[in-house]
Amino acid sequence: MRRILLAVVLLGLASCTPTPMPDTAYLPPGVFGTNQDVDMTAINTAAWVFADPSVSRVNPIDLARGAAAVDYLAGQGFSNPRWVYVSPLTKDMMLQAREQVRAVLGVAPGAKSQDVTMQLLEAAYWMQQNDRDQVYAALKPNVFPAGPEQTVQKLMSMPYMQLVNVATARFSAQALQVDGRCALPCI
Repeated sequence: MRRILLAVVLLGLASCTPTPMPDTAYLPPGVFGTNQDVDMTAINTAAWVFADPSVSRVNPIDLARGAAAVDYLAGQGFSNPRWVYVSPLTKDMMLQAREQVRAVLGVAPGAKSQDVTMQLLEAAYWMQQNDRDQVYAALKPNVFPAGPEQTVQKLMSMPYMQLVNVATARFSAQALQVDGRCALPCI
């Protein structure tokens, strides 16, 4: 009986081992081109860009920003106390969404979220300025090994990703919760 009890206690202690914190990017104010709250701008951008495939095919600038927002939010959901009330399922879905977006864009395995996020946002900025050379300079081969030209092509033809759509919509709805009520229907 003691052996069983000891095994149960040890199993319980092993399950209490904290899981490692996901890699998290930190963004300066105004990085999305507005002086608004960076987190809320990232949430709104990601939810809007990945909600409708016609949006993502129209504008690679928005897609680059949306992909950066997903990468950023996947880490922030776990590390920022502001998002403590977001469900663990939604946070896990955001990590899966990050991986799916990274796979489509061909991000190097193990690339740091800070690098992915900032390079995509810088590329989006230079796309908006119509400066192809700067766009290509922003997308470095250690993060985007297929090269900048291929990465831009992937941004211009990114497929609809249902998981990313659902994850960003859930995160957006839960971010709008106030005192247990949602500004939009809770997911």
